Amino acid sequence: MNKKATYYLIIGLLLCSLIVYDLNQAKYLNGLVYSTIELITGSNQWNENFQKVEIETIYSVQNQPAYFYKSKGKKPRPLVVSLHTWGGDFSQPDALSRLCLENNINYIHPNFNGPNNNLNSCCSDMVIGQIDEAINYAIENANVDQQSINVIGLSGGGYTAFCHYLLSKFPVAKYQSWVGISDLETWYYQSKSQENAIWKDILACTGSKDSLKTFEANKRSPLHMPLNLNSSKKSILDIYTGIHDGNRGTVPITHSINFYNKIVSNLYESEPHRMVSIEETLYMLENRRAMGKYGTIGGREVFFAKNNAKISLYVFDGDHEILPEHAISGALKKSAD
Repeated sequence: MNKKATYYLIIGLLLCSLIVYDLNQAKYLNGLVYSTIELITGSNQWNENFQKVEIETIYSVQNQPAYFYKSKGKKPRPLVVSLHTWGGDFSQPDALSRLCLENNINYIHPNFNGPNNNLNSCCSDMVIGQIDEAINYAIENANVDQQSINVIGLSGGGYTAFCHYLLSKFPVAKYQSWVGISDLETWYYQSKSQENAIWKDILACTGSKDSLKTFEANKRSPLHMPLNLNSSKKSILDIYTGIHDGNRGTVPITHSINFYNKIVSNLYESEPHRMVSIEETLYMLENRRAMGKYGTIGGREVFFAKNNAKISLYVFDGDHEILPEHAISGALKKSAD
């Protein structure tokens, strides 16, 4: 059986699942169907509308590859810097690319050393530096509205977005982290408990052998990185996590909640009510249902939210996923500041 036939078989099974399961479950499987269709049809259209570019880098003898889309017209347009997932690279299919094309948004999908399984990955200086170089490349080669630079990441990309938010000096207008990882040591043990292979990657990127080097893991973990308040006050950070992640996904919601609390406790030191309490966190983990009326995002109910001028947290009805249309809608909105 060839690869395309295999994909069609998967779609058939998923469609059967859509019929058998109730609508609440079906909406999650629906996303898998569209993802599989994209693999078959090549709807990301890298070859047609997106240019594969080589970006000079001071961090390696080899240039950094990326996929790049330059907006049409004379008016400056926003830039979306889409960060690949934990085990992905620049060539990974990306639902945001199609939406950037449809909305005439500048787009770059950098490699920043590929999968997180070596010492030069996992938010190393090379990773942060190469993302900065990719942003510079886009600015120099497209008509970018430099007041509307958006860094967006899913899962491992959400993890990298957290790191870039803390470590980069680049003037990014807005960050979006979707189901991101904030603590590698915690995720190491969670991954071992879930019996997936991610813990092996964490050993590799921290230079560990049989046991985890905690110091190195913490050094590469956003939750334990130093916070530059001057930098953090300039960028907006929107954090999204699916309520069922960690149960029906690989990254528990506590990674997003804990990172949100880290930032808020520093930005709003005298306003503890802005933080997510232990009681609220336990309620969500134990009940996996809404704590009030918080509206919707991307057609999904928001179970819990905290909104501040520069940082927000949304716990939505979902799994380990991004809601692409909402992400691009957020990138098109300018800050009121």
